[in-house]
Amino acid sequence: MNTNPMMFSSDTDSTVSFQCQPPPSANHSTTASSSNRNPRGRPLGSKNKPKPNTMSITEPSAKIALIHVPQGHNVVESIMDFANREHVSVTILSGSGTIASVTLHHPSRDSTAFTLHGPFALVSFTGTYVYNDHYTLNTGATPPPRMAFGISLCTAHGQVFQGVVGGKVIAGKSLSLTVSTYKNLEIYKCHHEVKQDNN
Repeated sequence: MNTNPMMFSSDTDSTVSFQCQPPPSANHSTTASSSNRNPRGRPLGSKNKPKPNTMSITEPSAKIALIHVPQGHNVVESIMDFANREHVSVTILSGSGTIASVTLHHPSRDSTAFTLHGPFALVSFTGTYVYNDHYTLNTGATPPPRMAFGISLCTAHGQVFQGVVGGKVIAGKSLSLTVSTYKNLEIYKCHHEVKQDNN
């Protein structure tokens, strides 16, 4: 007796087919009518249409970069050159190497800058350079300075001192900075919540 192919769809994109035997018929006309019936299921070779990918992939707003400053070059100028070339704002995360000389000043505006000559071991270098004063100022926040850096140094005798950069920072040997770069800098105001003691 002839068999009738039946088509079924699996859970995947492939199509599964198998042969099944039709039930016994009472006469030939019934069998012929059953054999002429279109097979149920999808046609052979049909597949599910691919669904469009709706997940959007965006470029991260912050990236990490490593800046190597050659011996004798100004570290501050190297940071500015990198930021202007890449069109990004830069925050210094850490630094290592030696400093040949550094110009510092007191945070007060009326202070006079002074220069110290090394060599010094770089303990830390922090701060931010805002590219082209490009940032988003949120409610309550104050505009940041375009450039502000702090530095900590150690002498050959183990004396550690720190200050605010007020001029040139000349690199010694093998100086490198790890920085974070931002395309869209946003400035927020942090609110300090004071808990009241009811006792």
